[in-house]
Amino acid sequence: MKKYDVVIIGGGGLSGRTIVHTLYEAGTDLSVLVIKNERINVNRCTIPYGIDYNESRQKFTISNEEITNYGADLIFGHANKIDPDRKEIHISDNKKNSIVGYEKLVITTGAKPILPDIEGINAKNITTAYGLEDLEHLRQLTSSSRKAVVLGGGFVGVEIVTELKQLGIEVSLVEKDVHILPATLEPEFITDVENALDDNDIKLFKNCTISSFKHRNNRAVAAELDNGKQIEADFFVIAAGVTPDIKIATDAGIKASEYGIIVNNFMQTNIDDIYSAGDCIEVKSAITGQPIKSKFGTNAIFAARTIAGNLLGKKTSLFGIIDMHSSTVFNLSYGTAGLTEKTARDIGFDVMVGFSRIADRYNIISDTANIKTKLIFDKKTHRLLGGCILRKDLSVAANIDFISLACQMKMTLEDLMDYQYTSHPKLSATPSQNIYQTACKDALEKQNENE
Repeated sequence: MKKYDVVIIGGGGLSGRTIVHTLYEAGTDLSVLVIKNERINVNRCTIPYGIDYNESRQKFTISNEEITNYGADLIFGHANKIDPDRKEIHISDNKKNSIVGYEKLVITTGAKPILPDIEGINAKNITTAYGLEDLEHLRQLTSSSRKAVVLGGGFVGVEIVTELKQLGIEVSLVEKDVHILPATLEPEFITDVENALDDNDIKLFKNCTISSFKHRNNRAVAAELDNGKQIEADFFVIAAGVTPDIKIATDAGIKASEYGIIVNNFMQTNIDDIYSAGDCIEVKSAITGQPIKSKFGTNAIFAARTIAGNLLGKKTSLFGIIDMHSSTVFNLSYGTAGLTEKTARDIGFDVMVGFSRIADRYNIISDTANIKTKLIFDKKTHRLLGGCILRKDLSVAANIDFISLACQMKMTLEDLMDYQYTSHPKLSATPSQNIYQTACKDALEKQNENE
């Protein structure tokens, strides 16, 4: 039996690769093994953009050289069992079973797509959108279809219907809530996204879900909704979210919650010498310290860097996750960072809320468009709790990064009012109309009116 200094289970994702790269760049002589059950990993967040069968599949996959060129050994197989007492991992593939030993173990098994309990969901023309097989299935279905139905109005569902429409597919979106993006986008911004879908002839079925699929010749030909309606289609996509893949961990006695494997600020589990990162872990809000549901790639990187630092003996910790995300729908981009207003109120914060609607360039420039901003503050301390941006271009990520940094630095409304910024006729609003400071002024004015 071979023994390694570091073994990473599920290392084909962002967290595993980040650990491998960080250790390599540090010049360490630690021996590293990656065990992964997908021979070729897909870049999951790019799946909606890889549906076009005219695009090269290779653009959306990750080379195994991202592991092997960085000093790590690689085994393709299923890690079936962790034995913490003996510090061993049992592995199987199609040909043989094997056991490897470890000094330090990192679990990066990620998440798996949620398949709702719907009658007829196992038809061949129904797919999720998570792995390489899903991507290939989507490409094949799209190449021979005219109509599609997507179940799930979150970020991924909205991205998929947008891309399908641009490929000439007639597409419908089904969301169980009264609005799409219910958990992540502020209500004042959701209408803009729904209008963008409607303007592009994407049919929205809200406040309902699929109760069953109608079959013909072993294929689903229609979705039966629980409101009595029926939608015919050539194929169907399930984008109902993901759940942490933690069975191998819990079987080994590692503690977990509904959000995933429980780790401390050093990304350590309750068992000595076992760490975890990525979509399989429970993350904690940097604002409240409470567990949150957040399965985004950047979070995996932050946790992985923390683990790598500890493997290198640096005693590295992660203070928490700001929880930020951004996306697009046709020519709009939108995103949030920190707490939404609803989440903040549900937790118990007494909040102040400010809005701004500011042109993205000087008015002397033609074709200006408004940037919509919403900021949420703690009324008692004026600390920034979160914010949301929507704009008519594809530039929102920089705005969301700014709000995230402001939350991370525990900036207050007064801090934002004092921060210094640049201005240019083609790049920003006029100097007197900064999007964040205008939202701060709005929050103060409303507060003064209510006192």
